Amino acid sequence: MHDKKIEPVLTDYDITINSIHRENMFKGTITVCIVYAIFAFILIAIAYFSDNIRDLLFDRFLPFTLIYIIGTIIIILIFIYYIVSFVPKKIDKNKLDNSISCPDYWKLEILDDNIIDNNFDTTNYNKKLFKYRCVMDDNVFNKGAIYKQDLHATDTTLQYKLGNKPAIVTLTGKTNGKYNDTYNNSDETDKANLTKFLTEENDKYYHLYKDINKFKNYNLIYTNNRIASSNIQKDLIEAALIMNNYEKKPTSDASSYYYQDKLSITTPSPINPALSSSTGLKNYLNSPNNLTWASTLSTTAADVAFDKDDSNPDINYLSVVYDWSTFDPILYNDKHGKTATNVYALDETITSAANFAKVGRIEYENGNYIFKSLTDGITISNTLFGTKISDNNNYYLDKTIIKTVEDTLSGYQNPDATGLVSGPKIRLYNKTERPIQIPKQSALDDQIPLTCSSLYPSLLASKEDRYSENNTLRCAYSKICNIPWSDLHCNDITLNKYSA
Repeated sequence: MHDKKIEPVLTDYDITINSIHRENMFKGTITVCIVYAIFAFILIAIAYFSDNIRDLLFDRFLPFTLIYIIGTIIIILIFIYYIVSFVPKKIDKNKLDNSISCPDYWKLEILDDNIIDNNFDTTNYNKKLFKYRCVMDDNVFNKGAIYKQDLHATDTTLQYKLGNKPAIVTLTGKTNGKYNDTYNNSDETDKANLTKFLTEENDKYYHLYKDINKFKNYNLIYTNNRIASSNIQKDLIEAALIMNNYEKKPTSDASSYYYQDKLSITTPSPINPALSSSTGLKNYLNSPNNLTWASTLSTTAADVAFDKDDSNPDINYLSVVYDWSTFDPILYNDKHGKTATNVYALDETITSAANFAKVGRIEYENGNYIFKSLTDGITISNTLFGTKISDNNNYYLDKTIIKTVEDTLSGYQNPDATGLVSGPKIRLYNKTERPIQIPKQSALDDQIPLTCSSLYPSLLASKEDRYSENNTLRCAYSKICNIPWSDLHCNDITLNKYSA
């Protein structure tokens, strides 16, 4: 008899780290093969053109040549064996580089290099800082429930706000009927309307965040140092914007700078940030972290009503992909090639021919399929998407098709039967809710979202060297977002407000 070996139970975190190790082993093997191949090619090329070298390699030093060939094969076979026989192990977090540590019960994700290059500020930051992303585990957390239960009535600064919310939700008591991202627990109508869109099905598309500029007068460090806390808050402002796909850009004034939305289609002049009102976004298979958060949200009657009238269309809305799973790039390429293609959202409840609206385009750029919203805004007929964009619903347009040519006549009651290619799922948002440009001073004064449901730990860790205490920024993040981070021992900071 013998005892059976108990296999360790691997968490998602363990699986992700083991995948990283195996990927590194594979890349190392490829690198070794390339080095050996280059050296062998050089020897063969020299021997081919020189009789003396050929005699040297295959006559006088034949044992060396044979040992080199056999040794190369053996080394590569050993590396392949290690890859094939790799067994995932339980990760000892005490021995792990804590720059990729995640908060308690979060998941660690690995981003593709193409996504990093197209979405993040790799001019000012090393691209490796965006390789790993920590996100709330949907199997453990429900962001909608956290948002509704977060009742800090005595200090609204500490209350979560909701990002990527529906474009307009009419709640009683709000200005012009505009939805406020701070939950009013005392308003029964608010609670009832929140229930309509804070559903488990849509939970993965929401983001919890807090306005980092509300924490200017809070202690954010163990030693209760007001100057250090101020510097931490400023560092978190920049990190919050960089993690949210903004890029730090210089101005003509050497002492100043501004933040440019990395995903914007056009680049308006930094002298006039208002030009951003005519700009849309591009989406590289990775929806922006937080679309709806800006404090400058328009509250005009037209915006609030979203009247959907063709004669006077509301063009303050743009679109973004929230789910690419219905888009088949192979089928797309076979049918259309790598050409720009229009994306139309369908309303299959409409029986007339005009049952669709153009919401954007799919293009092929830098080796990636991207979605571009219509720069001048979206025009939607007053007959379309009645239950999708009214009555407090979610503004998610699930059914889309793609066509290479403009289409204004044909109806698509059964697009699958007509051989059309399905496009990605789309959601609408107000273009004023995500500024294209943010001047330096505005970043220090206006609402800036510190997303509390996803982060890039290596980016925060890279900014901590100038602080004397360990894990300073990440522990401040943990305390502000009220998220435990046991790996870094971030439980000792007291979030106290300084006296005036």
